[in-house]
Amino acid sequence: MLESVLQKAVISYLRRLQNLGAPILGFHIPNAGRRSRRTGAQLKREGLLPGAPDLAVLLPRGRVVWIELKSGSGRQSSSQRDVQSILEAMGHDYCIVRADSSADAVAIVAAIVEPLLEHTS
Repeated sequence: MLESVLQKAVISYLRRLQNLGAPILGFHIPNAGRRSRRTGAQLKREGLLPGAPDLAVLLPRGRVVWIELKSGSGRQSSSQRDVQSILEAMGHDYCIVRADSSADAVAIVAAIVEPLLEHTS
C-alpha cells in the first residue's frame, strides 16, 4: 500500500476529530516528490528539511506529536532517523506508524492521539 493512501486516511480521521470539536490540528509537511534541481534548491532555502516527519499533530498546551507513516515494507531514511533523534532529544513525541491498510494506520494513530486528548479536558 502506498504511504500517500495511508496519509490521506489519517488526515481524514484527524479532520473528523477536529470537526467534532476536538482540540486537535493535524497537517502534512510536503517534503517528498520529484522536483527540478532549481526548485529543490529554492525549497531548501525556504526551509525544506530532508527527513521531516510526514505529519504534525498539534494538541492543547503546546503538545506536538510528529508522525512518520510507513507501509509495511517502508524504512526510514538516514535523514529521517536524524530528525527523529533531534525531535526526541527536544522532548517531542515522534511515532513511526507502520501499517498495511488505511484502517490499520487510522487505528494506530487513534491509539496515539485519543488518550492525549482525554488528558486535555
